[in-house]
Amino acid sequence: MKPAYKTSFIICLRKWLLALPAVALMLAACNSSSEPEYVVPLPETSTAVKSFSLKSDSKVIANLDSVFFSIDLNAGVIFNADSLPKGSKIDKLVPSITFATSVSAATIHVTGGTIMADSTLNFMENPGDSIDFTGNVTLNVTAADGNTRRSYTLKVNVHKEVPDSLVWDKMAVTALPSRMQAPIRQKTVTFQGKAVALIEENDGSLTLSESSDLLGNEWKKTPIAPDFNPAIRSLAATDDALYVLDADNGELMSSADGMTWSDTGRAWEAILGGYGSHLLGLYTDGGRRMHGVYPPSGIVKETEADSSFPTDGWSNLGTIQSKWSQVPTAMIFGGRKADGTLSDDTWGFDGNSWTVISNSDPAPLAGATIVPYYVYRKTSTSWKQTEFAAWLLIGGKTAEGKANRTVYMTYDNGVNWRQADSLMQMPDYIPGMWNLDNVVMSSPRSADISDSWKTRATRRLAPWMKINYDIDGYIINWDCPYIYLFGGENPEDSDHTYDTIWRGVLARMTFAPLI
Repeated sequence: MKPAYKTSFIICLRKWLLALPAVALMLAACNSSSEPEYVVPLPETSTAVKSFSLKSDSKVIANLDSVFFSIDLNAGVIFNADSLPKGSKIDKLVPSITFATSVSAATIHVTGGTIMADSTLNFMENPGDSIDFTGNVTLNVTAADGNTRRSYTLKVNVHKEVPDSLVWDKMAVTALPSRMQAPIRQKTVTFQGKAVALIEENDGSLTLSESSDLLGNEWKKTPIAPDFNPAIRSLAATDDALYVLDADNGELMSSADGMTWSDTGRAWEAILGGYGSHLLGLYTDGGRRMHGVYPPSGIVKETEADSSFPTDGWSNLGTIQSKWSQVPTAMIFGGRKADGTLSDDTWGFDGNSWTVISNSDPAPLAGATIVPYYVYRKTSTSWKQTEFAAWLLIGGKTAEGKANRTVYMTYDNGVNWRQADSLMQMPDYIPGMWNLDNVVMSSPRSADISDSWKTRATRRLAPWMKINYDIDGYIINWDCPYIYLFGGENPEDSDHTYDTIWRGVLARMTFAPLI
């Protein structure tokens, strides 16, 4: 006979085993309730776009498939920082898209387009279909788990202006920085980062005006009364001094600030211009016409002038400094020769001698101005433009005594000149002029980056651009170089100076580095 406690244990065990199926059914019932099963989502990288481009279409632009698109994964924006040329048709472009991992769905939704007003394209099923990028375009990506999703804004940027046009704003003309109206004559130079103008007022008095903000047209105007008679058009600047000739005796006068002048003890016939910390000019010694240098230098040489070197009317002196040379290279263009004819030569100076450096010349001119600037041109069949330093030749008087209306350009520092493209020519509302001056001065510009993305594409910037970022405000800042043309005279009425400053700029320089 079994003990009572053993009998009770066996009975309880049997009851517990019989109850197991019921417990299992209860658990199954709980699992089949309306509570959804929790699924761990895939990381956001599972919806990342690896690459984006446009397929080739020569009817739009050459090498359309080479246009680089930036992919901002943080902000969800895909865009081309270098905009397509103005007028590019973007209503039927075929995108090429790859993803970092496999995805279950990718659709492109377009609203407000000229062709696709409200359309959705299944990119996975129809990758060769065109998209209308004139509207708002969104790429919606679903990861392989069918749940993780991400949207991207797709933008194909197109320039709204012709970027390589030289724009002279008709409303941007201002008066010379004189104290009185109708000044008689003026000369403006660049000195220590400022524009400095020496002006003869209509009553014969003199004004020295200075500005470091030409865009804002802010000038400091000071009347001056030197104890000599300045030849206004001879004003020139070196790195550390201003110079002018005494119109009565040719004495070379110097000043550190334009207010106080002193005699250098040299007498010159003409000043060519500043050459680093030295001044170049012409003087006569023992019947020989000489190229002068002041202050005297053991590096920069004085030599006898060639008989064909112009006697007056040459352009301003342009200087080019390269890392391969100890001293700059200087050049002037045109002028009047000793026989009275106008020159079409470009003369260059290398620190030792002057020589004609031009092979291809524009028309003979006197009183033109050469402007150091930048241009862009294609170097292949690609749509992309490459930046080049260039010199523009503007204004001047022709051999017939007429105003030169053609803008010329050289990419190789005066060796070869060519007529600039039509987009670089002067507009009709700017009068023809000679004896004009130019100043190129950069001014800050800024733009608010739309769509609030915080990064930009890596791109080669022009050497004059200084890019700074304000991440919090999404502001991009850069320096834009403007051309300012001062004064000038009517070749057929040189008794009067134009009381104007014209402002010009290459259109692409005003575009934000990120569009």
